[in-house]
Amino acid sequence: MKNNFLIISLSLTIVVLLGVLTYPQIKDFLIKVDKDDLQSYSVRFDSSAEPQKDLEKAMIRAKKEGKNILLEVGGDWCKWCGIYEGYLEDNPDVESAFYNNFEVVRVYFGKGMSKKSKQFLKRFPDVKATPHFFVLDENGKMIHSQNSSVLEQGYGYNKKLLMKFLTKYKK
Repeated sequence: MKNNFLIISLSLTIVVLLGVLTYPQIKDFLIKVDKDDLQSYSVRFDSSAEPQKDLEKAMIRAKKEGKNILLEVGGDWCKWCGIYEGYLEDNPDVESAFYNNFEVVRVYFGKGMSKKSKQFLKRFPDVKATPHFFVLDENGKMIHSQNSSVLEQGYGYNKKLLMKFLTKYKK
């Protein structure tokens, strides 16, 4: 009798907790990205960065973690780069796919771009608008070039298209 009471009490506690913590809240909690754990080249655009050195570091990490590399080309001046960053923060599942499926390297582009960044980007197709994504394998070979405008919807991004992109090119 005591065992039945204990099992029923435990079951009711679990049901109540699940009712309080809805599935989306649990899901968001479990996949939230801690940006403090990421490399600095993954979380901000830096006009003084050396993208070749950042890529070399990313290649080492990508090989170790079995990931492809995602170069995001843009800048802190870029309105749509800021919208993208906000979108990631508001959509933890997308943010998780972005950071956990790839070794992300942000490459500064635009006014104030260093000679090293200009030289680095010469090996890739021209960037017409930002943000622009280049997917590279763990050895730095380009797999795909993606204009982000086809992933946009209104004043934000289309979650289905963005997740399809992030899923298709993960390793």
